[in-house]
Amino acid sequence: MKRFLATLLLSTLFWAPICAEEISSLKVEVMFVGAHPDDDSMATGTLARFAPSVAVVCATRGEGGGNATGHERGKALGLVREAEQRAALAKLNISHVYYLDCQDFGFTLSAEAAEKDWGREVNLEKLVRAIRTVKPEVLFTTHPAYGHGHHRFAARLATEAFFLAADPAFCPEQLEDEGLRPWQPRKLYYAAEELSRKEREGVVDLEIPVDPTALEREREALREYRSQGWATNMPEQPEREVFVTGVDLVGGDLLHRPSVGLRILKPSKPILENQPFVVSLQEFAWGERPSEKPRLEVPPGWSVTALSGNGESSSYKVLPLGPAGTYALKARWGEASVSLGVKVREPQRAELVPAPPFDDFESWALNHGLEHLASQVPPLYVVGLGETVKISVIMERFTTFVVYRGERLGRSRIYPHFLEADLAVVPSATLPFEATIAHTDLWEGTTDDSTDLTARFGMRTEGELLHFWIQVQDDVVVANLAPDDNRSHWRTDSVELAFDPAGPGVSAHTLDTVKIGIVPFNLQGQPMAARTADAKPGPVARTLPNFQFLSRRTADGYRIEASVPLKDLGLASGRLFGFNLIVYDADKPDAAPGENANTARTAWSPWPAVQGDPRLWGWVR
Repeated sequence: MKRFLATLLLSTLFWAPICAEEISSLKVEVMFVGAHPDDDSMATGTLARFAPSVAVVCATRGEGGGNATGHERGKALGLVREAEQRAALAKLNISHVYYLDCQDFGFTLSAEAAEKDWGREVNLEKLVRAIRTVKPEVLFTTHPAYGHGHHRFAARLATEAFFLAADPAFCPEQLEDEGLRPWQPRKLYYAAEELSRKEREGVVDLEIPVDPTALEREREALREYRSQGWATNMPEQPEREVFVTGVDLVGGDLLHRPSVGLRILKPSKPILENQPFVVSLQEFAWGERPSEKPRLEVPPGWSVTALSGNGESSSYKVLPLGPAGTYALKARWGEASVSLGVKVREPQRAELVPAPPFDDFESWALNHGLEHLASQVPPLYVVGLGETVKISVIMERFTTFVVYRGERLGRSRIYPHFLEADLAVVPSATLPFEATIAHTDLWEGTTDDSTDLTARFGMRTEGELLHFWIQVQDDVVVANLAPDDNRSHWRTDSVELAFDPAGPGVSAHTLDTVKIGIVPFNLQGQPMAARTADAKPGPVARTLPNFQFLSRRTADGYRIEASVPLKDLGLASGRLFGFNLIVYDADKPDAAPGENANTARTAWSPWPAVQGDPRLWGWVR
């Protein structure tokens, strides 16, 4: 199935000719852009098919990940993981590997957090340089709206660089001082591995079968990622790798290489029934230009009138006659054939106002001509159990408010004024309180029964102190982290306290929160704690010195008690804040030192990847 593609870059328009000469020996067919050294596993089979004509660009060296094979961490671990990636890709006969030198600062779901830490312009400059150097025809990258926040931002960088590499006005010093030339890739695809089965429905439009004759070679390559435990516990490889089309300038199959291409540009404003709008065609040429002019085709019953053309672009007035709905505009030029899906709306406009904080993905996608992606991610609203949330609906020139009450935990659909959104109901409580986390409150992994993993916890204030106790029932208590390995607590049995001092669901990412990982027992039988992937990561002795904690064994697991001044968390007595308690379970008693032995993750508010999404933490007052 081929989906309609919107391929407009609203923020940066350019009309650069793309010369076919001066193609260097470094030229490749395919480039993959990822965030971490093992992200290329999302397209291993695809990269193997095109090897050796492949380049891989990695934003970080994976410094913030775990290490199942040694004691290296931070920059030293980055060198280990770089060596692993180069060895893995070498087994696929891929030698072009480049790094943007960004810092892997830990898990987040926020592209904004990655942009804040990495920067945008400096990395666009580096990525554009790589594209202009190796001149790929097709870019593959991670998905800009799903999964790890590093993956999201890496994909957005790849999308913007896809266009900017052909713009002679962007980083002109690369052309003047470094001898590079503008280059425009023909196609861009996003890996769909991090999308759920439901999220893939109707959006996956490229499936590439994994070559069974090369399967073992690809597995041997992935086993090189030893620090991630893949030498013995490699992720299962799919029979087909699936992708979502981002941009296609030429149409046809993956190997289609016509000498020219087109991009259909439409207005950013809504298209209304029986109201004319202007469409432009941007022309691209990698070789000889056909003698005939590009032509725009519209649905039956519509009218189209040519307005202007200058050999680099042309514009047309289109009148959509007929009912509201989704239609396809098509453009042809030589052997290039592209299409764009457009939505024709009724005259009355209505839309949901995103609840803060919200990822700017929709506006980013629209600004870069990816309207087909923007519509795939519905708005998300969050409300505490028994609490209320106000949802704004814009209709024409006035605003109404729809108020929802959280009546039961879980996700549901809401349809205010025929608009669709997700409503997540999370737990809420008033201090002091106690709560239970059942073995079924999973957000990742599996548990056998209540004896495998059950937790009960309590929280209260005493003056200006916040007190906790956590009782964990665990039939196998694992302690495999050394005292000097006080990081990445999720590799072993541990708990995580997560606070959003700005209020429940207010922070857009964890860099504005406080997250404390507590390991009840290290290899010397002592507890240790560290802040993780938040505003000030590191051992609590340095980052949260007034945090006091202890742990002890119990007959069926372990118990942790802790206290901390409210002000050290940015909290104030009586003020509403976001909170979650996450329990990590490891069921491997012979786990090697530093090994990631995690098998299950439960939480008070158990949503997928909840450790990186403050919006989905519980409400406490």
